[in-house]
Amino acid sequence: KNIGILIKRGLLEKFTKAEDKIREVKSFMWVSLLSSIESLYVQPKYFRQSLKFEKNIFALSLWLRLWEKICDTQTVNGFSKSNVKKLIKEIKPLLSKDRPDVEKIQVMCNTHGIYFVFIEENFEKVPVKWVVRYYKDNPVLQLSNKWNKTDIFWFNFFHELGHIAQHLWKKQTLIDIESKDKTNDKIEHEADKFALSTLLSEKAYKDVRENLSRVAILRTAKLNSVHPSIVAGRLASDESVINFWFKEASEFRTNVL
Repeated sequence: KNIGILIKRGLLEKFTKAEDKIREVKSFMWVSLLSSIESLYVQPKYFRQSLKFEKNIFALSLWLRLWEKICDTQTVNGFSKSNVKKLIKEIKPLLSKDRPDVEKIQVMCNTHGIYFVFIEENFEKVPVKWVVRYYKDNPVLQLSNKWNKTDIFWFNFFHELGHIAQHLWKKQTLIDIESKDKTNDKIEHEADKFALSTLLSEKAYKDVRENLSRVAILRTAKLNSVHPSIVAGRLASDESVINFWFKEASEFRTNVL
């Protein structure tokens, strides 16, 4: 399936013979030996943590190489961490839309010196939600399309942006894996807080949480210029109101694609 995605994108030729397939993959990965892939694309020293899932190094490497190819099609300005606040201000008007405008987000990110990669296809054996790292001299904000929900897209986007603003340094990779335990992960909590406060103030969330209703979600969304799914998604992550989420709030969620 993963090779098929790359063929469909026009990045690999379709061959039937094994030797032709291997040659194509080596060319795509820029390696002379397939055994070199792990050392080039999944070097443990570049990861903030070990990959704690039943991983397929080859599949993950193909996925990482794909975003490099996408980055190579983008032109970015110089980056400084002060750009993050400017980007947030520019991107906030998009938060009230039914679906994220991926093309506009990319243009805005590139203007402020950040590569933006959204891979809509879900690779097999790559249970990764997002990655941030530097590519050349600029940070990359990369999202997968896990769950295909607008509120999750925006939370992950601002979570990653929080890492870029607060934690990321060159030759480092921050990667979020499905079902990873973050209980004691300080920088993950900091990035979560950055995302939550960017999307909805604590006061606004407290008000809707204390007055749970469909009307309250719609009112809070309108007052804060965000899509109702962002308010409902915040409620979904709050264990104390989880029953309300399942009964009432799911109607607000929209698909990214």
